[in-house]
Amino acid sequence: MPLDAVSWPQQGIYYMSTQAAGSPTLALAGFAARLRFADLPAAVVRQAQRLVLDALGCGLYGSSLEPSEHLRAMLLAEGGPGGITLWGRPERLPLLDAVLANGTAVTAARVDDTHREAMIHGGAVLVPTCLALAERRGPVDGRALLTAIVAGCEVGTRVGLAAGIGMMRRGFEPAAYSGTFCAAAAAGRLLGLDADSIRDALGVAGSLGAGLMGAQRGAMVLPLHSGRAAQSGLFGALLAERGFTGIRDVLEAPYGGFVAALTDEPRWEQLTLGLGEVWQIEGLSFKAYPCGASTHTAIDCALRLRSALPALRPADIEGVVVATTTITKEHGGWAFDPAEGPGAARMSIAWCTALALARGRVGLEDFDGVALGDPDLQALARRVHVVVEPALDAAGRAQRHAVRMTLRTAGGESHGAAAAYGKGSPEARLGDAELVEKFADLAGRVLGAERATAVAEAVWDLPRCTDVGRLAHSLAAGASATRRMAPAARAGSSAR
Repeated sequence: MPLDAVSWPQQGIYYMSTQAAGSPTLALAGFAARLRFADLPAAVVRQAQRLVLDALGCGLYGSSLEPSEHLRAMLLAEGGPGGITLWGRPERLPLLDAVLANGTAVTAARVDDTHREAMIHGGAVLVPTCLALAERRGPVDGRALLTAIVAGCEVGTRVGLAAGIGMMRRGFEPAAYSGTFCAAAAAGRLLGLDADSIRDALGVAGSLGAGLMGAQRGAMVLPLHSGRAAQSGLFGALLAERGFTGIRDVLEAPYGGFVAALTDEPRWEQLTLGLGEVWQIEGLSFKAYPCGASTHTAIDCALRLRSALPALRPADIEGVVVATTTITKEHGGWAFDPAEGPGAARMSIAWCTALALARGRVGLEDFDGVALGDPDLQALARRVHVVVEPALDAAGRAQRHAVRMTLRTAGGESHGAAAAYGKGSPEARLGDAELVEKFADLAGRVLGAERATAVAEAVWDLPRCTDVGRLAHSLAAGASATRRMAPAARAGSSAR
């Protein structure tokens, strides 16, 4: 039989079948296009504000770290100045470069938000994208900004839920891949694109996501993943606005579609399950510690043990066993090597456990060169061993960070602690006051206490703000203190 007689009819059947079954890509695009501020429950609005506040604090602090400094220098040298604010800096960059730089800064210290099951870092892709676009295309009011952030979070999170675990097991970073869909949907919503155009934006963004889990072992490229995802998603939306077409069935295509290409364990139903009724943004975790989310339950256990054994010194600890899930061990359970630098230390369960046991805290200063050079901390970290416990694997994705910790003293005593969820997770949330305290610590190091307080007030006032561009401008180094945002926008504003 001639080749044409086989291939073309099959291709036609394939396209008819996907159309007949309905497209989750189009369903998600339609959701993003139609979402209005009035559709959002009060708790969802508040969570979006919390996400903005947390991302701004993380990005301001992260702008001072080495990965951000290298990236910014390269962008200024090769792309030149532009009109969009760089958080925590006096320079400005063109739109797409600024989004890349600010998104990278948000996750540079690994203290930004995460969604445990979808494995995305929503703030790093959503907030830089939406604030930069509002600054460029404004005026945009606070309600429009928050609506776009929620839309993007709901779309990207569902992509992560459908593909994330299998993606990570293959060695791809979900935040780098699924994050592109967050940014594309949010940007499309803020641009006022219709469902077909947002579908094109998603179809472009899905081809541009990239990031390898090997970066967690100390490479500076890990935070770049989220910055690049933000840039790629915005890139897709700007192209779609001009009529550029993407892969129309980018999520569900059986060959070369996003989910099928990146995982052998797809959960197709997660793409649209509860869409518009179950709000995935409420599943975000806001970190209590400046390190990878997979370390947090171990830190909580170690702090508990230290509190119960106040006289215990690091030299008294013969060894520590951290039993956890396979995916958490792979994501931070390797033997600690201080030569791999601060990035790897922030992902290391052994290092973070040693810090908590020895110092009774895990703070920003515990990942600098002085801390990493401490021989006693290094020795203790080498006595922390991470192992897989199959029973914890069986508990499923919701408990993928669960740990059972056993500490054995030099005198032969054993002490244990266990945690299914870390502090800051949806099961153990940081309250608004704790989140403000975290923001003040992070942002205050760059802006100073007075300006940091003013920015926080502006974030809580976003539903009444008429032009969020002023908030963006206030994040630059040397900018004057943020003025209270203008009163609520009148009907017919960009909140739509």
